[in-house]
Formats: sequence, C-alpha cells, structure tokens
Amino acid sequence: MTAARWALAAMFAAAVVSGLDLLAHPHGEAWWHHLPGFDLVYGFVGCVAIVIGSKALGKVWLQRPERFYEDREDRERGEDGEDGEA
Repeated sequence: MTAARWALAAMFAAAVVSGLDLLAHPHGEAWWHHLPGFDLVYGFVGCVAIVIGSKALGKVWLQRPERFYEDREDRERGEDGEDGEA
C-alpha cells in the first residue's frame, strides 16, 4: 500500500469516527468533551507526542556514535595500538 492510500484510509477512518461521535450523546464532565471530534484529536496529538518524544530520547540517551565499540577497543588496547602481548 502506498503512502497516499494509507493517508486516505486514515482520513476515512477519522471521518467515520467523527461521524459516530456526532451520533453519540457526550457524557463528559468538562466542556471540551462535548466538542465533536475532541477525543479523536486528543488521541492523535498524544500519539504524535509519544513518537516525537521517544525519538528525541533515543537520539539523546540511547544512540551511540558509529565507532563506539571500535574506540572502546582502542582504549582497552592502549593508545599505541599494542595488544599487551610480549
């Protein structure tokens, strides 16, 4: 499936959920729960925030430089590249 078809399917699903939301009686206590499509938008924004946050966390905390293990082995062998064998 191409990206255009996925986008079309997502828009169709959003339209169906929004239509069903108009048919249901809202039971929320706050005023924003009575807005049509609020839960759809809130859920989408939450998912996007989780994805962006996890990518940022992966870049800052988890990802290592390409030569991470090679540099570590070089430090263990010594600066001059000797294996320590006699």
